[in-house]
Amino acid sequence: MSSFPTLPSLLTGHALLLEEDSFETACKLAAKQKADAGDIFWRIDDFHVNLAIVLEPEDKSTKACQILPVALDALGNSVATLAPPKVAITYDWPNQIRANGAKVAVARCAISTTDVDKIPDKLVIGFSIRLLHDPADKEPGENPEFTTLGEEGCPELTSNDLIESLCRHLLAAINGWQNDGLASYQRMWGLRIEPANDARQFELNGEMITGKPTGIDDSGNLLIELPSGRTKTLFLVNQFKLLDDIS
Repeated sequence: MSSFPTLPSLLTGHALLLEEDSFETACKLAAKQKADAGDIFWRIDDFHVNLAIVLEPEDKSTKACQILPVALDALGNSVATLAPPKVAITYDWPNQIRANGAKVAVARCAISTTDVDKIPDKLVIGFSIRLLHDPADKEPGENPEFTTLGEEGCPELTSNDLIESLCRHLLAAINGWQNDGLASYQRMWGLRIEPANDARQFELNGEMITGKPTGIDDSGNLLIELPSGRTKTLFLVNQFKLLDDIS
């Protein structure tokens, strides 16, 4: 693309080459203290939007990790705003967005420490969104597990449109979370969690359990209702990689 997205003043944009991975680049620079809060990296691609943002948490790791469900909800709201009203947006905890039941976006996350008693100095959230059909992929309809925004009614949507929308929604979501906590995001996850009213398998402490995801608790952890009626919890902090492991 010939032009850059217009970003909010709190963000500093960095365009990457096609062969560079925005999330890995952001993680490497953050681990080396060469990227600061508000630095956002994106890769120019005609078919996908790949971007990552660096944050500097002010809270201990357990609370800092709540940014993942907050950020995913920001992405979900951004997509819902850009897509036709008929497109159903749902969330796969901890990091997937679905459009009409098919995967359309995924988030990746890394943090400098998962020690519950420490405040991480850096945290990186990366997004990969399927914008248009890539000719290198299977033809639309051949793999119903995946879709693109173009296939769901947004054929004219550009990478810049999506980046600009996501950044606006993300900053607003972070501000709302910092001021009001996770309650409103719990409600949205309760409405949009995928698959609705359906049991699936999860890995917990090295074992596979079957249960129905019912929402997130006030720390962003996933609540799973077992066939027995009991509730199990999958902890959000365990979904984060360490920056040093990526860099």
